[in-house]
Amino acid sequence: MWKRVVFLSALFIVSLLVRIVFWIHGYAKSLGWVVYDVSYYVDYSVLLISSFFSGKLEIVKSLVFHPLLGFYSTSASLLLFRGFLDVYSAGLISPIMFSALTCLVIYLIGESISGFRVGLVAWILASFDLYSIQFSTTFLDMPATFFSTLLMYLLVRYNHVVDFKRSLLTGVIAGLAVSSKHIVIPLVGLLLIFSIKNVRNLLLSLLSLMFTYILVNFVKFASLEYLELMFLSNVSGGGIGIPAIIYGPIEIGKLYTYPWYILTYLGLGYTGVGVAPYIIPLAALILFCYHKFSKNDTLFTDGYLYLIKWAALSLVPLILLPRNYWIPLSRFLGMNVESDVLTKFFYPYYYVITIPSYSVLAGYLFTRIVVKSSERSSYELTSVLMRSFECIATVFMLLSPLALAANTIYPFWDFLFTLIINVEKEEIILRVIGTQSMIIVIALLIFVFLLAIILNYRTYLSKLFKFSF
Repeated sequence: MWKRVVFLSALFIVSLLVRIVFWIHGYAKSLGWVVYDVSYYVDYSVLLISSFFSGKLEIVKSLVFHPLLGFYSTSASLLLFRGFLDVYSAGLISPIMFSALTCLVIYLIGESISGFRVGLVAWILASFDLYSIQFSTTFLDMPATFFSTLLMYLLVRYNHVVDFKRSLLTGVIAGLAVSSKHIVIPLVGLLLIFSIKNVRNLLLSLLSLMFTYILVNFVKFASLEYLELMFLSNVSGGGIGIPAIIYGPIEIGKLYTYPWYILTYLGLGYTGVGVAPYIIPLAALILFCYHKFSKNDTLFTDGYLYLIKWAALSLVPLILLPRNYWIPLSRFLGMNVESDVLTKFFYPYYYVITIPSYSVLAGYLFTRIVVKSSERSSYELTSVLMRSFECIATVFMLLSPLALAANTIYPFWDFLFTLIINVEKEEIILRVIGTQSMIIVIALLIFVFLLAIILNYRTYLSKLFKFSF
């Protein structure tokens, strides 16, 4: 037992030290990496704790958009490390700690699903991927990712057998995830729905989730004024509303950008200037394609179905995200003037929620070479739902080479959008450039979806068209 404790502690410490070297010792600065909104989260965490001690909770009005767990953990980090570090570095320890803990849980999930090697490879990918290290400093996304990953670990360990006590526990963990950031609501909700088969236990988990959320954010429920402010701020800030993948082009009045929007939210939204390469989905893609075109039945196991479901569901929060990628500059700055200038309102760190699932999936595909017939899945392998999960996850992986190029060679994806909107210009040259760019994006969209279908349905397509892929 003590050997396992030492081993798991070592995994956590290594992941933690890697992130501390980059962020606390300043190596990240030499790479041009920045922390998003560090002063906002740290300063307001200080004010929140002060308001609790003073009994004056008016500061809550400024924090109604986000849930409060990330602010609480940042406050605790400040109290613990302020004597050793400057205030902002002390605050950064909070998300960095959650990131390292997430890497540890990733190992445990891989180990539970398919043994030590799967867990170790998954841990290595999550711990040393530069994108993972860069966005280990997201104050709300990292605790949200940690608790949603911990929820998946509990569901894997329970193996669909969730009794009364386990229902309460899964609900509490899910509630802590939602209390970190609202973006994970679709993920944790669908994980519970697809994993807990007993309706009574499922309702118990959902009630436990809601109770935990209210308990963590109880100060927001102290008055109707706070509730109204919470609702209005989430509507205006892109927390509540129609998914931007559907409504985004309508909101900015450019319906012809739909193909660009679809590809962005399905897998190219984490590209941009100064964004580190995200290797994990590319590694998963290479291994996925290898196994799809190999002659063994590696993929058809319960472990694989767990992972492909998780990988697909981790994309659902991004697909359903109401926040529009582009908004008028006047709205971003809060000015009451009309402006045709669009500014980016979508940030690349949103995709950290995909790190755990694709790390374990890549680890599984890397280590699983031959599967005995006795390990075949007990589920229906050709079900529409599982194939749908597989296609969603495949599209994300297929876009990873383009995303890697955009983050290492040239940030062309946002630039491509600016080219596409030239179709509205009167100058013929600009209109031609815009049209050509739009055709490229449409062709890419068709190609990616067709390739995803071929990879996942090639057996059926081969029988249908009487030839092999």
